[in-house]
Amino acid sequence: MMNKGFEVIEARWLFGVQPNQIDVVIHPQSTIHSMVEFVDGSVLAQLGPTDMRLPLQYALTYPERVASNGGLALDWSNSGVSISLRYPRDDSRACVWRRKR
Repeated sequence: MMNKGFEVIEARWLFGVQPNQIDVVIHPQSTIHSMVEFVDGSVLAQLGPTDMRLPLQYALTYPERVASNGGLALDWSNSGVSISLRYPRDDSRACVWRRKR
């Protein structure tokens, strides 16, 4: 949950998103890394392998996108990707809050 807390801070302070616009959900399979909902209700999701090498590579080479040499592409034929999301638990150990809907 600590990483989710950092992502909330990132959205708020790096991108100027207001707290009432941030909601935290968890994709247990860790393939969906982020989602943005637009004013028209459409959602854009960023999907990738469950590996931190690609985000780190992007951070180190920004703003360029360079070919990865680690075979980091998702294997869509064998990925088992499903869209199941859940809210974080409401307990004192969570490092994030959940916007009440």
